[in-house]
Amino acid sequence: MESQTLTRSIKLIDGVFTALQANDIIKDLIDTKINHHKLNRLRLTEGNQNDHTPHDNSRLTALTQEKERLLEIIKKAKQHNKKIKLISSIDIEYID
Repeated sequence: MESQTLTRSIKLIDGVFTALQANDIIKDLIDTKINHHKLNRLRLTEGNQNDHTPHDNSRLTALTQEKERLLEIIKKAKQHNKKIKLISSIDIEYID
């Protein structure tokens, strides 16, 4: 593929949701991303029970913390009977 720049943004979420719906969406998205990182780490050590290589857990930790923070925001919205607007997009571009 020749070097070129393609930038594209895909709208993943754009809507107003109840606190329960927002809770489900946030948990599902972040849990999927956490599982992706866990599976990648497992693939690195698969078949090597004696692997003592330290693995960078910073992304897993950051995602878990962010999930907790967002769920707390949603919890407060539910307590105050508020709806939640969620907007999320994925930006894609080629890189060399």
